[in-house]
Amino acid sequence: MDRIKSCIKEHKKLSCVYLCFACIIGIAIIIMYGTEIRDVLPQPRNVMRVKDGKAAPDNFVMLTEKTNIEQKISMVSKSFTGFSLWFEENETDQDAKIRVKLFDASRKLVEEWEFRTSDIPEDTFFNFYVPKIDVNIGDTYFIDIAADSDNKTTVPMGISQRTSYMKNDLFSEIKINGRTGIKNIEGEYLLDYQILDGTCESLKYFFLFVVILIFALIGIVFILLVTQPKKEWVFVFMALLLGGLYLLVIPPFAAPDEGTHFITAYAQSSTLLGRNVDDEEGNVIFEPDGAIFFVRKDYPDKSSYATYIRGLFGKEENIVRNEISCRKSLNRKSLGYVPQVTGLMLGRLLQVKGIGLFAMGRVMALFWYCFLMFWSIRLIPDFGKNILFVVGLLPMTVQQIVSYNYDSVLLGASFFATAYFFYLVCDKRKEQIQIKDYLVVGVLVLIIVPIKFIYIPLLGIGLLIPKEKFGGIRKKACCIGAVIASSLLIIRIVNWGRISNAVSVGSGTGISKYTLTDCIQNPIQIFVMFFKTIERYGSMYFQSMLGSSLGWLEIEIPDIIICGFVILLFCSLLELQDVRQWRRNERIWFIVLSAGIGGMVILSLLLDWTPKGSAVVEGVQGRYFLPILPLLLLAIQNQTIVLRKKLDTFLVSGVMFLQIAAVLCVVSTVAAR
Repeated sequence: MDRIKSCIKEHKKLSCVYLCFACIIGIAIIIMYGTEIRDVLPQPRNVMRVKDGKAAPDNFVMLTEKTNIEQKISMVSKSFTGFSLWFEENETDQDAKIRVKLFDASRKLVEEWEFRTSDIPEDTFFNFYVPKIDVNIGDTYFIDIAADSDNKTTVPMGISQRTSYMKNDLFSEIKINGRTGIKNIEGEYLLDYQILDGTCESLKYFFLFVVILIFALIGIVFILLVTQPKKEWVFVFMALLLGGLYLLVIPPFAAPDEGTHFITAYAQSSTLLGRNVDDEEGNVIFEPDGAIFFVRKDYPDKSSYATYIRGLFGKEENIVRNEISCRKSLNRKSLGYVPQVTGLMLGRLLQVKGIGLFAMGRVMALFWYCFLMFWSIRLIPDFGKNILFVVGLLPMTVQQIVSYNYDSVLLGASFFATAYFFYLVCDKRKEQIQIKDYLVVGVLVLIIVPIKFIYIPLLGIGLLIPKEKFGGIRKKACCIGAVIASSLLIIRIVNWGRISNAVSVGSGTGISKYTLTDCIQNPIQIFVMFFKTIERYGSMYFQSMLGSSLGWLEIEIPDIIICGFVILLFCSLLELQDVRQWRRNERIWFIVLSAGIGGMVILSLLLDWTPKGSAVVEGVQGRYFLPILPLLLLAIQNQTIVLRKKLDTFLVSGVMFLQIAAVLCVVSTVAAR
């Protein structure tokens, strides 16, 4: 403590800057609570939401005078205060009457409503309230909808495909005039609906928790700057606190494809625990402890935050009482879910349930990333420490490493691979490649290749290791051959099915897609597609790679914050004059590796996602380029501009300030929905 006090006295300017910043943040938080958070606290909290997408539905069922629509709903909490339905506003017949009735399981009328189409709100759910009813989880109710229109006008009601949810009693198919299914529409559908339970009062505790973490981050970073520990320790403390913030502000299943990744991790944990894994159709079996999946919200809103914080404090019950089948999982042969599976196993052994169990997997993913990045920043030579520091704490990076997405493992392993090979190349104290180095590289191959083998060219940095460290050119060639052979063997074992399909089949989804054969036969057409893709979406890829759009690319971060991170990335390149200079051929090699990986990313989406006839490659996201960002930055690092002193304090403070601003923007956006 005495040391900290003396350090503060020595850093009076920094103390004043941080004090002013803390005051500004405090004022902003007070204003935000008074103008945005407080207003949504009395609004209804939905505990289940059935709806694909965020705006108007993609599909509708027409409610006419002679149509009766019924939707069965199942309770997922211990009380029930209403439900919501999605009607499209009918401008043709504003006087059309709609009658909505609610029946319990015994078909006894609970409540009924009557309104006109002119009362329908625009682009949102229409809420129907009932006096608070104590229910049991799994109890069923029936919503009955009918219309009375003199002009015979139809009223569109939003529907979602049942395949997006689960084929069980929790999500029941819509009935039209007593019959299951919708005439002239293929597939199984549900009405777009919400089940309501109370209000969003819990949101104030969520916001308080976020505020506490923000000021803890400011205080701890300030102490780290004045005490000046090694950079890897600064990174770990910042990553843990920022990760904790993102654990809160990015609620369950708001990260891309997190639902599918959660299924896979849960299945792996069941295998290791000796529990039931799959049903007869290959769908993953969920025990009641993990059934939070079924109330996922890919498009988070204020209710997501309220439910999330209640669950973290043990206020939410499981939504099912028995085992329930989900959908099929992804590839279980990779190591991409080891941290999350470890968290799930530990939670299930400790009988943690629901959101608490879900959070344990996320926390273990964060710990794993911090462990790898600690050694990455420690091992990489000085010219790359600031680059890894900033890239490792970008908004998109932090979102991904605290999710169930295998990016938490892949990003950490990719950054560590980059750091480790530059350590082997440049560290003069490393005179000889040892057995442990071969083991480390072998583990990296085992991690990266089964997850996404397109990133394996990162190991090409190792070609720059001097042959003397291997003991001669022959031994170096043998080591390179061993790495290539082991990578190809793993690809053959794990990914051969997808590769063979990509060569000649394309896809088994019924949509005609490009194949490798098409690429070989029409190279000019493919080159033009690649060029148009980069020309049209290149800037979007770069911005989203930094974090301009979080969640399912629908939580927008202001451009000024992204510009701030661009400035920090540029500053991370700058070094003192005596730092190692890369030769031209080395820079070219870095660019070749980066371009090769980038091209393979686009090619993989061409084969896996893009339908034939498309003018550009579809499905590419900026986050796919994060593993090569440090290498690209090192390729353009030079001494055109050199530093007279280090920018460490500026970079650390800049990352913290911009991340706090990004977190508050996320909360403001989601809580307003």
